[in-house]
Amino acid sequence: GLDGLETLHSDHAPNDVQRFEAIAARNKMLSSGGSDFHGLRKDVCLNGQRVPIDVYHRLRDACTT
Repeated sequence: GLDGLETLHSDHAPNDVQRFEAIAARNKMLSSGGSDFHGLRKDVCLNGQRVPIDVYHRLRDACTT
C-alpha cells in the first residue's frame, strides 16, 4: 500500500489537484507536493509550486508516530 500521494505538482492543473486530493482523502492517504525542480534541465522554477505548511506538519507527524 501507499501512505501518500503527490497532489500538488507544477504540472497539475487545478482540476487535477482536486481529483488527486479526493483520491488521497478517500483512501486515507497523506497529501504531498513540490515544484519538481531538478536544476536547469527543466522549465520549472525552484519554489514555483507552493505547498501549505499543514501538508508539511501532517507528513512530519506521520513520520514521528
